[in-house]
Amino acid sequence: MIAPEGIGMIARYLASHPEGVKPLQFPINDMIQQCCNFVELTGRLGDVVLIHPFMLHSATHNSLPIPRFITNPRVILNEPFCFDRPRNALSLVEKKTLLELGMESHAFAPKAPRQLIRPKREDIWIEMREDEQRRIKSRTQLST
Repeated sequence: MIAPEGIGMIARYLASHPEGVKPLQFPINDMIQQCCNFVELTGRLGDVVLIHPFMLHSATHNSLPIPRFITNPRVILNEPFCFDRPRNALSLVEKKTLLELGMESHAFAPKAPRQLIRPKREDIWIEMREDEQRRIKSRTQLST
């Protein structure tokens, strides 16, 4: 499910917090409560869906007997968004963000250095991968 209204909500929230916001500081539940338009995305095997990084979204319950998988990989920008350059130089994400903010440009400047924040689920995946590698190594040593 996606909530397209979330793009503007998150854009406005971030614009009003140039000092930065950590993931758990976002008032996501409050934002979801304000949304009226929820859209279920459906696709076929192999489909890829690209959405705006500010889109509120969530996996839904799978009522079919067929397994389905979703991945939401971490994406790191090479450089921060730049909302105050010529219109023809803006990315689609920057254009949509400005549209949601009701602005032609926005001289946004972060007030703090960028930080790499790794989700807790990634720590779990790393530990699982390391554990699997240890098991494989121990089995390999036993067979030699």
